Amino acid sequence: MDAIINGYSWVGDNEDPHSINIPKVITNERDELVYMSRAALPGFKDTKCAPSRYKKQVCIYAFTREELAAFRGFGRKSELEFSEDIEILRFLELGKTIRMVETQPGSLAVDVPEDVAKVEAALRRAGQVPA
Repeated sequence: MDAIINGYSWVGDNEDPHSINIPKVITNERDELVYMSRAALPGFKDTKCAPSRYKKQVCIYAFTREELAAFRGFGRKSELEFSEDIEILRFLELGKTIRMVETQPGSLAVDVPEDVAKVEAALRRAGQVPA
């Protein structure tokens, strides 16, 4: 299959789906990426239609050399990529299919300096770094 692969998991109870540091994922029923945003998506008009949980991006990618060349060959950030600061959106604007694969929750991302302490604490708890 000719598709980009990207991971997602569900936003955890201890995470804020409105955080701009967590890219939220919208997929269709075939688990293909429809859109990704730093805004809490999907939106809703009526609170009875509000999502009970949100999907978030896990930055694990798989793509062919040709797809990477097309990404680079675009020569600049696409409009959506520039606005959201999410590079996978360039592939969407190139018309590529992006297959989203669910991953296990519980990973910690380092997106802002404040995240470093959380990761270091988790590594200490796991015995991976000295106290």
